[in-house]
Amino acid sequence: MANPRHAPTRHFRERTDERRLDADVLQFILVHGEEYEAAGTTHLTVRERELPLDVIHSQLARQSRDWIVVVAPNGTLLTCYRRRGAVRFLRQKIERRHCSRRSRDLQAEPAEASDVR
Repeated sequence: MANPRHAPTRHFRERTDERRLDADVLQFILVHGEEYEAAGTTHLTVRERELPLDVIHSQLARQSRDWIVVVAPNGTLLTCYRRRGAVRFLRQKIERRHCSRRSRDLQAEPAEASDVR
């Protein structure tokens, strides 16, 4: 998981100010967020159903709903945004990338096979 001690980028700070992501909500997402790997980065979002019972009904849990925090492989905070249905959106994003990569691989295979003959 992302280390919350890493410095955020200037872009991240600008986006948190612009989009009004509270520091407490950010910390909650960093601690309780589920990781989704896409586009070479980690996307963190809170899945309310997966939260511990002691925080599932908290105000922070409600406030963190639909936020996505994007973290670089070295832990640097890159950006944040709100997206309704964040978990579904991230799953679809991962599937699209996987399918398009598989499609490119399948298109490349016939060309490679004809080169062998």
